[in-house]
Amino acid sequence: MPTRSFVPSLLAVSASLAACARPAPTFEPLPSVVEVVHVAGAKLGCVAIGDVQPELPGAEIVAVAVDGRVVVVRRQQERWRSTVAAQTPGELIAVAVGDLVPSHPGDEILAVGMASGDEDSGGPGAVWLVTRNRPEGYEARQVLEPAALQHAAAIGDFDPRRPGLEALSAGFDQRVHLFAFDDDLVATHREVAELPGPAKGACVHGNAALIACASGHVVALAAAGEGFELRTVHTGPVGFARPAVHGERLVVAADDGALVEIALDGGAEARVLHRQGAKARGAFLGDLDVSTPGLEAATVGYEGRFVLVWPERPGPDGLPTARVLFESTAALHHLAGGDVLPDRPGDELVSVGYAGEIVLLSR
Repeated sequence: MPTRSFVPSLLAVSASLAACARPAPTFEPLPSVVEVVHVAGAKLGCVAIGDVQPELPGAEIVAVAVDGRVVVVRRQQERWRSTVAAQTPGELIAVAVGDLVPSHPGDEILAVGMASGDEDSGGPGAVWLVTRNRPEGYEARQVLEPAALQHAAAIGDFDPRRPGLEALSAGFDQRVHLFAFDDDLVATHREVAELPGPAKGACVHGNAALIACASGHVVALAAAGEGFELRTVHTGPVGFARPAVHGERLVVAADDGALVEIALDGGAEARVLHRQGAKARGAFLGDLDVSTPGLEAATVGYEGRFVLVWPERPGPDGLPTARVLFESTAALHHLAGGDVLPDRPGDELVSVGYAGEIVLLSR
């Protein structure tokens, strides 16, 4: 399948998608480029952005696939290039990137999913650590085989009582698994909490992890005393997945197609920012457009639409103004933001889904 590139303004994209058209807002968003930078040939479940190859400018895109591949995509010599960093025996659902071992060059990759087969086949889950060993390439090692599918991954300073960052995995076993790694990449594993429902996504908020559950709970995990404490942040009527946070504002994708914003400081009621006709499976909140005040949000879902939302600019239907950036031929399953192209202003957004495409939005 050939790589496709699009060079519209956000308004031009939205105008061509009459099904989602709304009256134009009173501001002109910055021109954007939407391009397919990789076609994997298999369903992609999740994407993360990090500095996996520190010798190159900008960050790399890391995606995981139904066939167990971990794919790293980078911009090098004006071309998009890809490497299969790992091939595991089971479907991979979630991925996170971070500096788990500071003595090791570049960020490490945490990939989680099934020990074998796809997510519907049953059986144990799997947690993998993927590291880059220059110039030999990448090495993958399985660090845990939990009782069930793992569907959430995050890397952060979840235990400030010890130096360095930790890796977190959670899933359908309804347990939170925490890992620390020494300089030899040997893992120390702890099971630190029991969840109110199957985990469907996690993100970092300071020293805490925010975990979205299929039961409709969003919970926060943080160190407390000698152990860890789990606190309910929000409970909704439908399942949640794929949380993202900016400051004290959380956005999370819901099974009824909504992108929901939750004030973590308790200062406001939860509100719907956007709604699609099928499950939402991606969430982002950040300052993508510095030329306009306030933050921008983004979401994707099973309708295949990649949507940008202006939370502080209400549209005629009472929901914030939204524009469709891209429509895939299949369901979209996740998105992430980061500085992939340092020569372009602001961060980029990257989305993946069942068509196997990695789609990048840049300014």
